[in-house]
Amino acid sequence: MPHTPWTPGFRLADYVLGPTLGAGGMGVVYEARHVSTGGTYALKAIELSADAELLLRFEREGEAQARVGTHPNVVKVHASGRAEGCAYLVMDLAPGGDLRERLREGLLDPQAAAQLVRDLALGLAHVHSCGVLHRDLKPANVVFDEEGRPKLVDFGLAVLEGADSLTETGTVLGTPAYMAPEQAKAARDQIDERTDVYGLGAILYAALTGQPPFKGSSALVVLGQVCTDAPDPPSALAPVPPRLETICLRALSKEADRRQQSSADLARELDNFLAGTSSLRARSWSLGVLVLSVLATLGASLLSLLAPAPTTLLPPSVAKTPVQETPAAELERIKGLTGLAGLLACEAFSDQHKGSLPAAAAEVEALRERLIRKPLLRIPVADLREARFTPDQARLLVRSGRDWKRTHQGKKPSLGRLQVYSLSGTEGESMEFSLDFDLNDVTLDPSVDRLAVCGRSGWVEAYNLQGERLSSVRRTPKVSFGMIAISPCGEWLVAGGKGKLIVFSWPRLHARPPRPIADRVMIDRICFDAHGALYVVSANKQGVRKLEVFDTLDAAPRVLFSPAESAGALRVTSDGVIAIGYGSGNLTARRHGEPKTHQLSPPRREAVSHVLAHSGAVRDLAFGPRGSVLYSISNSPDARNDLFRWSLDDFAQPGVRAQFGRDRDQSFVSIDVSRDGRLVLLAHRSSSAGRVELWALERLWPDP
Repeated sequence: MPHTPWTPGFRLADYVLGPTLGAGGMGVVYEARHVSTGGTYALKAIELSADAELLLRFEREGEAQARVGTHPNVVKVHASGRAEGCAYLVMDLAPGGDLRERLREGLLDPQAAAQLVRDLALGLAHVHSCGVLHRDLKPANVVFDEEGRPKLVDFGLAVLEGADSLTETGTVLGTPAYMAPEQAKAARDQIDERTDVYGLGAILYAALTGQPPFKGSSALVVLGQVCTDAPDPPSALAPVPPRLETICLRALSKEADRRQQSSADLARELDNFLAGTSSLRARSWSLGVLVLSVLATLGASLLSLLAPAPTTLLPPSVAKTPVQETPAAELERIKGLTGLAGLLACEAFSDQHKGSLPAAAAEVEALRERLIRKPLLRIPVADLREARFTPDQARLLVRSGRDWKRTHQGKKPSLGRLQVYSLSGTEGESMEFSLDFDLNDVTLDPSVDRLAVCGRSGWVEAYNLQGERLSSVRRTPKVSFGMIAISPCGEWLVAGGKGKLIVFSWPRLHARPPRPIADRVMIDRICFDAHGALYVVSANKQGVRKLEVFDTLDAAPRVLFSPAESAGALRVTSDGVIAIGYGSGNLTARRHGEPKTHQLSPPRREAVSHVLAHSGAVRDLAFGPRGSVLYSISNSPDARNDLFRWSLDDFAQPGVRAQFGRDRDQSFVSIDVSRDGRLVLLAHRSSSAGRVELWALERLWPDP
């Protein structure tokens, strides 16, 4: 007995329909069995009487997927046709459901999210090589086969090279929360492979945080956010490794030129991230996780953070905190803690007992206020040069060693030394290692546990944070490296010296040909932004300085402007605000794409004594979270320990001096700010001693 068309049991060519799997604006999807082979597939059908544009897009979907052919990360079309008043496509079945359903059950861990999007990027690279743009990448259009392999599906909005466009200029198509800015603006002539790169970045964001980059009360609100707003960093919503966050935010850049330039580039960056983390132990990626790790290991015998032992910063706890502890006992234990451990314990107590124990909470808050009045950590270091947070925020890297120019005098210079201190104490970690050459600069890899050092005679070496040398290049001819920088995705290392820039692969150091920089006699500063662009301040033979940017390391540089004097510090925010500190004390900022350079002003009450930001040379700069705040330090005989905060939302707003004592015998050498903006790391030194101090930011600026 024949079955009613488009009901279970109906035979269509060599396929028999099974149950309905789903339905939507682009048709109904059935499970279908192939009679000859017994294989099971998905059959998608749409009525021929449907809206003409929908029908055209349905047929375009079949044409696009047929052109793409076979790839393990793309759903394949096996057959198509028309029958019984419908057009249909027969495709791979995805019994594992889609990514949207999986994310409802919980977030993916960072490695799983990176692996997922890496696989999708490989599939998308194949799609692009076939002359097809997807244009509708989102979690609902990522499905999983029986082996759990992710596949791209739904090419209804695809653009095919050589085919007529189905979209008029000015028409917005796609899912607002996941579409690129050029799609939101309906700028059809700007849509290319990088539009799909943005879509993969949005999928990665959702896999890491459980939500799209933008949310709003209406599609119109979301479209406005897509065009104008920066997404919250993923690490503000979930524990995310800094290097993976950099990759994700780069893919979500408003400007297509700042994204990875192809899905293959994105796949390669994710491959490098996965290769760099596969051998690492799971670590705490944010201060919130650090709080838990500290509290899990604090014991009654935990020593004070203010007086670290010479070989360890925090000794391992001899007793773990009891699983069951009364609030009174917990309060007594917290009273015995000091420094960062005490601060974190106070905050955890307040969060846990918020509103339930007002008297105890008030006592803990009073203790917390006493703790932040002095450094949460102080480490004495001889010949101190700088101190930085490691990218995982759980450790400090401290560099020391005498200034070669002051101590060489025809003799062998002193050797550089690096020390790594643990903030949590969970591993009892505090180690140091010395280098067999004079150390000019050190930079940390965003992948957590690697660093690079450089020195005179063209030496560059790669280490992990356990002091093991990974690779090295010794005695690069006719170059003395004074500065180095690692690209945010961990592919390249750039070393600068004697007017040259040399690019090395990272972390295996193999030099590419030196980059020609004509008529340069000096390089002041170099740094990467979050999108992988390299910024360089250099001078020619006439002493004229230029700030140039290499959008990629294979491209010729663009000149942004000409600084009037030598740059002592250079930093660039993720959204393109460039800050430069000078030896005169001048401090300037310039927003990407704007022609005007702003000179930052000192506090109003000090304007009568000087007009520059600092009365001494600007030594170092650091940005707060999201790049909206800039911190600067100066170093001069008449005004040491100057530390200012500047608003980058309003360049005309005067700076605010940090509120703490000034020690005339000590001068600043470096500043760093924790990723969540709660902690400030300061390095001081004098002719005979030095110290590293960790402060609560709210203590230095009580009224932000």
